[in-house]
Amino acid sequence: MNIESIPEIYAIISVVLLLSAVFSYKNTRTFIVDSDKTIGKIVSSGVKNSTDFSKIMYVKIEIEVNDEKYIVKSAVASFQRLSVGSSVEMLYSINSPMNAKINSPVQLYFFDFILFFFGAVFLATFFMKL
Repeated sequence: MNIESIPEIYAIISVVLLLSAVFSYKNTRTFIVDSDKTIGKIVSSGVKNSTDFSKIMYVKIEIEVNDEKYIVKSAVASFQRLSVGSSVEMLYSINSPMNAKINSPVQLYFFDFILFFFGAVFLATFFMKL
C-alpha cells in the first residue's frame, strides 16, 4: 500500500498543522496583550551554521524590570543584524520577566507562519489528490 495514494493522510496532517498554527497564534496574541515593553541591550552573540545557506544568530539580551536585571537568550535570523551593545525593544511577561521576546514580527510570528504554510500545503495536496 502506497501512503501517497491515501488523500486522508494529507487531510489529517493539514488539520493538525492548521490547528497548531491557530493555537500558537492565539498564544502569541495572549503573550503580546499580557506583556509589557522594555528596552534590552545585547550583551553577547554567536553564529551557528544550520545549513550551507543559512546562519542562525544567538544573542543574550539584558533587560531591566523593576530594578532587577535579567538575561534572556534568543535565536534570531542572521538578516536582523543585531550587534553586541545595540538596543532592541523587548516584550516581557509581567508575571515572569525571563519570558521575554524581541518585539518584531519575525520573532513573534515566524513559527505561526511556518505551521500555517505547511498546513496549507498539505491541505492543497489533499484537494489535488481527490
